[in-house]
Amino acid sequence: MAPRLATRPGLGGASGAPPGRDPSSPGTRGPAPATAAVPLAPGGGRQALTDWRPASASASASASAQEEGEWRRKHPDAVENFAQVVAGAAGRRVAVFLDYDGTLTEIVNEPDKAFMSEAMRGAVRRVARLFPTGIVTGRAVPKALEFIQLDSLIYAGSHGMDIKGPEPAAGGKLREILGGRKLEYQPAAEHAATIERVCEEMTRVVAGYAGSMVENSTFCVSVHYRNVAPELQEEMQGRVRHRLVELGGMKMNKGKMVLEIKPTLDWDKGKAVEYLVEQLVPEGAFAIYLGDDRTDEDAFRKIREWGVGAGVLVSQQAKETAAGFHVERPRDVLDFLTALAEWGEREGAGWWS
Repeated sequence: MAPRLATRPGLGGASGAPPGRDPSSPGTRGPAPATAAVPLAPGGGRQALTDWRPASASASASASAQEEGEWRRKHPDAVENFAQVVAGAAGRRVAVFLDYDGTLTEIVNEPDKAFMSEAMRGAVRRVARLFPTGIVTGRAVPKALEFIQLDSLIYAGSHGMDIKGPEPAAGGKLREILGGRKLEYQPAAEHAATIERVCEEMTRVVAGYAGSMVENSTFCVSVHYRNVAPELQEEMQGRVRHRLVELGGMKMNKGKMVLEIKPTLDWDKGKAVEYLVEQLVPEGAFAIYLGDDRTDEDAFRKIREWGVGAGVLVSQQAKETAAGFHVERPRDVLDFLTALAEWGEREGAGWWS
């Protein structure tokens, strides 16, 4: 992938950090990687790699570069094109929804150590003071709260099947909107006992695979295999699928080195975002959603269906997505949230006191 531009026009100085950001603070991009020296070509002179690369490899690389360039034009960088992201928000009320793993923090080998940086926590807190903000994650709500440590948010855990509003004493825009109303919704509540049973069964199924981990996320079971020996991963997944078919009544999706087992319920992250928007901003909403995984595509599709709002995919690779924009890494999410907070503080963003 081509190196990122060192500056972002209109968002800061030469460091590329948004106004008010210390370029050395966590989350800000460092200098672009040094350019590698061009190898010596046969004959001793320096020349472009494509001059001596096999013709087929050169053509393939050129086609790949063209495809990536086209993808980037269709899904522009959300920070470099921030004005374009919020262009449709004029006269509307912004609501912000964020995935956790791979979005607010890097994907890590040990799921229990996916800790959030203080810089990211500060940015989310700042956004939540301005806009109703929700975390939509596959994690259980208690685990998400443990990581994020902010009580001014809505947490939609278990891929949106366990929704809990902010605590009564919490501040932020949500408390202002909800007043004393308690926001809780569990569309999969009747499946809790089944999930518990499936979790126990999957723990037994993968017990012989070193590095595996089964996580009970209340209304979802996550079977992690990132640390399982590569030659055994396919076999382990096959056993999980086979046992799940035997048990029946559940469905499974594959995420980033994790198998997500959920009830066969017509509910997903898109439905969760739709429910939250109806509860919080029944008219004039402009939803912004950031996520990195397949399950986030349901939310991106919902925003595209509405025709208003912005989906932002977090990915270093060009891939099929319903999101209109992209950023590459969680540190870019930090830049985006900082820009969003500054824009909200400056423009009011439809939430006038």
